[in-house]
Amino acid sequence: MEDSVEQTDVVILGGGLFGCALAFHLTQARGGSVVLIDRAPLGQGATGNSAGIITVQGWNRWDTALVRESASHYRSLTETTGQGNYQETGGLRVVRTEAGVRWLEVVRTTLQSAGVEAISLGPSEVESRLPGWELDEVRSGLHTPEDAVFDPVAIAAQFAHQATKGGAEVLWGRGVPHIDITPGGWEVANGHGRRFRAAKLVLACGAWTKGILGALGHALPVTPFRTQASVLRPHPLSDTFPTFHDTDLDIYIRQNPDGRLLVGNGTSAKEVDPDTSPPAADRAFIDRVSCQVLSLVPAFRRLKVERGWAGVCVASPDGLPVVGKVPGADRLYVATGFNGFGVMRASALARRLALGIVLDEWGALSPADPARFPPGTVASDPAPEFSIRDDGSVAAENGDMGPWHPPDPGPVPSSPIGYVPVRSEEEISGLVLPSLSNWFDPFLPTFMRDSLRCGGEAFLARDAEGVVLGIFLTNPRERTASLFTRVRSVAMHFTGTTRSAEVYAEQPWVRAGHPLDIMLAEVGDIPASLPIRNLVRVADTADMPRVGALIEAVHGPFADSWLRSLPRPDEMCFIAEVEGRVVGTSWVTIVNRYARGHSLAVHPRYRKIGIGTDLLHARMLWLRSQGVERLVSEIPVGNVASRTAAEHAGMAAVGRMFAFPTT
Repeated sequence: MEDSVEQTDVVILGGGLFGCALAFHLTQARGGSVVLIDRAPLGQGATGNSAGIITVQGWNRWDTALVRESASHYRSLTETTGQGNYQETGGLRVVRTEAGVRWLEVVRTTLQSAGVEAISLGPSEVESRLPGWELDEVRSGLHTPEDAVFDPVAIAAQFAHQATKGGAEVLWGRGVPHIDITPGGWEVANGHGRRFRAAKLVLACGAWTKGILGALGHALPVTPFRTQASVLRPHPLSDTFPTFHDTDLDIYIRQNPDGRLLVGNGTSAKEVDPDTSPPAADRAFIDRVSCQVLSLVPAFRRLKVERGWAGVCVASPDGLPVVGKVPGADRLYVATGFNGFGVMRASALARRLALGIVLDEWGALSPADPARFPPGTVASDPAPEFSIRDDGSVAAENGDMGPWHPPDPGPVPSSPIGYVPVRSEEEISGLVLPSLSNWFDPFLPTFMRDSLRCGGEAFLARDAEGVVLGIFLTNPRERTASLFTRVRSVAMHFTGTTRSAEVYAEQPWVRAGHPLDIMLAEVGDIPASLPIRNLVRVADTADMPRVGALIEAVHGPFADSWLRSLPRPDEMCFIAEVEGRVVGTSWVTIVNRYARGHSLAVHPRYRKIGIGTDLLHARMLWLRSQGVERLVSEIPVGNVASRTAAEHAGMAAVGRMFAFPTT
């Protein structure tokens, strides 16, 4: 039996974002061998329930430093590995009371003293940043451009992956662990027959941490509480906007990349048992936030609830995290009490805890010291919203709490990347592609084939493990290129080597380019009938010469070799005719239940009589009849006619991409 116990230096219980980040930072700090254990698969705890919002709250300089450092880590992981979907969207807080106005001013002053851009807005300025919203009673707003959204589960997975590369072992979904105290430290059984003996034990078990501490005889005054969120699909889909927090309505809203809304709060003010707390959102909560969204954005004609869930967070009596050495215990450490804001601070707190464990230096964690609560301190009711006091100050404010330090440059070094050409359509069929685009993932193999058919080139960027990090496509006839990647170094390589005059990309990787609106429609939301005034039909082979002539007349030179490969089942062309003449075309690429509309062209002499709208209506009705679920298109900003026609056909702008000149 003694031989079956595996020796390690540190065991971490809890494989959420904090536990994964801690495992990584311990390997970076050379903290010895590390084993991370979680009873459930990744994403089934608080990390999976998180809204994925980064907001620089402005409670104090210490907390501001935590948020900014964590954000820099998540951005670095996204730009280095392509995973995490970190996007700087900005944040907007609004208030309707005099106390709220004073509170926002305190936050603004605190943020600016820490070097964070924070812009006070009057009522009209708030409305200009949220066009079409109903905000008549808003008295003041605060815009923080640094605020962002990201995917906490993907970031946690990347921290775990980097930790394993550094020698850590990560064990998810291994059942409820069992802990024994031994003279040399701790023994932990992972529920699947393996036992580990470690000198140091870290409890980062989310809502279950309080119970485990109590069972070990080291209770801390923390309180599990319930919080709720929901994903709503508005009709029409939502345009982009900064993450919105309404302190009076007690609601936050962020836009998802597909035009949905993630809406939350719904926090309880009493303690709950994490083992019995219902995982589904309450009907009353969903009804409340749905009514609030419809009231805030009257342009939404209806909302569909796509998902509603509840999770359990942990509150501390003073609103600050509880991270560090457990009082009265030998080599036992804890990370809890994040008050519902854990993902915003997880990496920075984990790095500080790792340094404390390895070097026994705790000054950087002194505000979070678990020993700050005297023995016998009673846990208080949760107050995770840090309510506004009557004097307008911030409830969590507790002095300066130490100096502010600029965020470190990020935790992950770049790995070698290889760039190889794609030689054949057969090679494309065998590719396994990760997500490289928010909107065009289903179409990437088709795009690559079209590049080869048009005499262009297709290149792949792969890391040392063979994972595709980017795709670069060229069209020599049109002197354009398309870039699909989430990795900054890949984007810089391709844009720096291309001979194309213009590169299309989803991120503003280089310098300011020409923006294009991403238009999206859920085809099932479109009415079964739409008005069509002009003759529209599906083109056949005999129509292709006239179609090509119209496209060239409207858009300039294009790859006619692509036209010669048509018609194909995955590429449909709709044409409008007047007196036997082809005066308009609209195309759609179809991959399974996804479609991309493109190449809308109307002859100049036949504009302003509804040709473009009729083409898009006919296309939408045909897609609906074929069971297609989603249609995406890109339209240059400023092309009012095309955007208006797309909106009349049920599409909505949900994001941006960019066209960058390279010469």
